[in-house]
Amino acid sequence: MAASIKLMVMLTLAFALLASVHSAGNINLEYKQFDFQLREIQTPETFLLTGTTFGSELVGFCFVTAGLTVTGQIQFECLGTFIFNDAHNSSFSVTGPVNPNVPLDLAVVGGTGRFSGATGVAIRSVIVDSPTNVPPSIFAFNVRFFALARSIKLAALG
Repeated sequence: MAASIKLMVMLTLAFALLASVHSAGNINLEYKQFDFQLREIQTPETFLLTGTTFGSELVGFCFVTAGLTVTGQIQFECLGTFIFNDAHNSSFSVTGPVNPNVPLDLAVVGGTGRFSGATGVAIRSVIVDSPTNVPPSIFAFNVRFFALARSIKLAALG
Protein backbone atom coordinates (compact mmCIF):
# COMPACT_ATOMS: atom_id res chain seq x y z
CA MET A 1 0.00 0.00 0.00
CA ALA A 2 2.77 2.42 0.93
CA ALA A 3 4.60 1.61 -2.32
CA SER A 4 1.51 2.41 -4.41
CA ILE A 5 1.00 5.75 -2.58
CA LYS A 6 4.67 6.57 -3.08
CA LEU A 7 4.36 5.76 -6.81
CA MET A 8 1.20 7.89 -7.07
CA VAL A 9 2.95 10.86 -5.42
CA MET A 10 5.95 10.49 -7.75
CA LEU A 11 3.69 10.37 -10.82
CA THR A 12 1.76 13.44 -9.62
CA LEU A 13 5.01 15.37 -9.09
CA ALA A 14 6.34 14.29 -12.49
CA PHE A 15 3.09 15.35 -14.18
CA ALA A 16 3.14 18.73 -12.40
CA LEU A 17 6.75 19.30 -13.46
CA LEU A 18 5.97 18.30 -17.06
CA ALA A 19 2.89 20.54 -17.12
CA SER A 20 4.85 23.54 -15.84
CA VAL A 21 7.62 23.03 -18.41
CA HIS A 22 5.07 22.65 -21.21
CA SER A 23 3.11 25.77 -20.26
CA ALA A 24 6.30 27.84 -19.93
CA GLY A 25 7.44 26.83 -23.43
CA ASN A 26 4.23 27.30 -25.42
CA ILE A 27 5.00 28.86 -28.80
CA ASN A 28 2.55 29.35 -31.62
CA LEU A 29 4.32 28.57 -34.88
CA GLU A 30 3.26 30.36 -38.04
CA TYR A 31 4.02 29.03 -41.50
CA LYS A 32 4.33 30.67 -44.89
CA GLN A 33 3.52 28.91 -48.18
CA PHE A 34 6.07 28.85 -51.02
CA ASP A 35 5.31 27.81 -54.62
CA PHE A 36 8.14 27.46 -57.14
CA GLN A 37 8.52 26.26 -60.69
CA LEU A 38 12.23 25.65 -61.12
CA ARG A 39 14.25 24.48 -64.08
CA GLU A 40 17.51 22.54 -63.88
CA ILE A 41 19.69 22.61 -66.99
CA GLN A 42 22.24 19.83 -67.01
CA THR A 43 23.71 18.49 -63.79
CA PRO A 44 26.83 19.34 -61.81
CA GLU A 45 28.54 16.31 -63.39
CA THR A 46 28.24 17.89 -66.87
CA PHE A 47 29.12 21.46 -65.86
CA LEU A 48 32.80 21.14 -66.77
CA LEU A 49 31.94 19.64 -70.17
CA THR A 50 29.25 22.07 -71.27
CA GLY A 51 29.78 25.20 -69.17
CA THR A 52 26.07 25.39 -68.33
CA THR A 53 24.96 26.47 -64.87
CA PHE A 54 21.78 26.62 -62.87
CA GLY A 55 21.36 30.35 -63.56
CA SER A 56 22.13 33.44 -61.53
CA GLU A 57 19.39 32.92 -58.92
CA LEU A 58 19.70 29.22 -58.23
CA VAL A 59 22.47 26.76 -57.47
CA GLY A 60 21.74 23.15 -56.59
CA PHE A 61 22.50 19.48 -56.97
CA CYS A 62 20.87 16.07 -57.05
CA PHE A 63 22.94 13.22 -55.67
CA VAL A 64 21.51 9.98 -57.05
CA THR A 65 22.07 6.63 -55.36
CA ALA A 66 20.99 3.23 -56.65
CA GLY A 67 19.83 0.28 -54.62
CA LEU A 68 18.20 -3.08 -55.20
CA THR A 69 14.60 -3.54 -54.09
CA VAL A 70 13.38 -6.76 -52.46
CA THR A 71 12.32 -7.95 -55.93
CA GLY A 72 15.83 -7.42 -57.29
CA GLN A 73 15.04 -4.32 -59.34
CA ILE A 74 17.26 -1.25 -59.24
CA GLN A 75 15.66 1.82 -57.64
CA PHE A 76 17.24 5.26 -57.90
CA GLU A 77 16.97 7.73 -55.02
CA CYS A 78 17.59 11.48 -55.30
CA LEU A 79 18.93 13.59 -52.44
CA GLY A 80 18.97 17.18 -53.63
CA THR A 81 19.40 20.72 -52.34
CA PHE A 82 18.31 23.93 -54.04
CA ILE A 83 20.49 26.83 -52.92
CA PHE A 84 19.30 30.35 -53.68
CA ASN A 85 21.67 33.25 -54.19
CA ASP A 86 19.71 35.64 -51.96
CA ALA A 87 20.49 37.80 -48.94
CA HIS A 88 19.64 34.92 -46.59
CA ASN A 89 21.58 32.15 -48.41
CA SER A 90 18.32 30.22 -48.35
CA SER A 91 18.06 26.59 -49.35
CA PHE A 92 15.67 23.66 -49.21
CA SER A 93 16.31 19.94 -49.62
CA VAL A 94 14.35 17.21 -51.39
CA THR A 95 14.54 13.43 -51.37
CA GLY A 96 12.69 10.62 -53.09
CA PRO A 97 12.67 8.09 -55.92
CA VAL A 98 13.92 9.06 -59.38
CA ASN A 99 12.95 7.61 -62.74
CA PRO A 100 14.21 9.59 -65.74
CA ASN A 101 11.05 8.83 -67.75
CA VAL A 102 8.30 9.27 -65.14
CA PRO A 103 7.35 12.37 -63.09
CA LEU A 104 7.67 11.42 -59.42
CA ASP A 105 6.98 13.13 -56.10
CA LEU A 106 9.91 14.14 -53.93
CA ALA A 107 9.57 15.13 -50.27
CA VAL A 108 10.77 18.58 -49.20
CA VAL A 109 12.60 17.69 -45.98
CA GLY A 110 14.05 20.90 -44.57
CA GLY A 111 15.51 24.27 -45.32
CA THR A 112 17.62 27.20 -44.19
CA GLY A 113 17.31 31.00 -44.26
CA ARG A 114 13.84 32.10 -45.32
CA PHE A 115 12.96 28.40 -45.83
CA SER A 116 13.68 27.30 -42.20
CA GLY A 117 11.73 24.18 -41.29
CA ALA A 118 10.50 23.55 -44.85
CA THR A 119 8.13 20.63 -45.42
CA GLY A 120 6.18 19.84 -48.56
CA VAL A 121 6.29 18.17 -51.98
CA ALA A 122 8.19 18.64 -55.25
CA ILE A 123 7.46 16.82 -58.49
CA ARG A 124 10.32 16.32 -60.94
CA SER A 125 9.62 16.13 -64.67
CA VAL A 126 11.91 15.67 -67.66
CA ILE A 127 11.45 18.43 -70.24
CA VAL A 128 14.35 17.43 -72.53
CA ASP A 129 16.07 14.05 -72.15
CA SER A 130 19.46 14.11 -73.85
CA PRO A 131 21.75 11.17 -73.01
CA THR A 132 24.58 12.77 -75.03
CA ASN A 133 24.02 16.19 -73.38
CA VAL A 134 23.73 17.86 -76.81
CA PRO A 135 21.38 19.66 -76.45
CA PRO A 136 21.48 19.71 -72.64
CA SER A 137 18.95 17.76 -70.60
CA ILE A 138 16.36 19.96 -68.89
CA PHE A 139 14.48 18.95 -65.74
CA ALA A 140 11.60 20.86 -64.17
CA PHE A 141 10.46 20.92 -60.55
CA ASN A 142 6.99 22.02 -59.45
CA VAL A 143 7.38 22.72 -55.73
CA ARG A 144 5.00 23.61 -52.89
CA PHE A 145 6.12 23.71 -49.29
CA PHE A 146 5.51 25.45 -46.01
CA ALA A 147 8.29 27.03 -43.94
CA LEU A 148 8.41 28.92 -40.66
CA ALA A 149 7.23 32.52 -41.10
CA ARG A 150 10.21 33.66 -39.01
CA SER A 151 13.48 31.94 -39.87
CA ILE A 152 15.58 30.31 -37.18
CA LYS A 153 18.72 32.35 -36.46
CA LEU A 154 21.48 31.21 -34.13
CA ALA A 155 24.72 32.87 -33.08
CA ALA A 156 27.95 31.23 -34.22
CA LEU A 157 30.03 29.51 -31.54
CA GLY A 158 33.59 30.48 -30.80
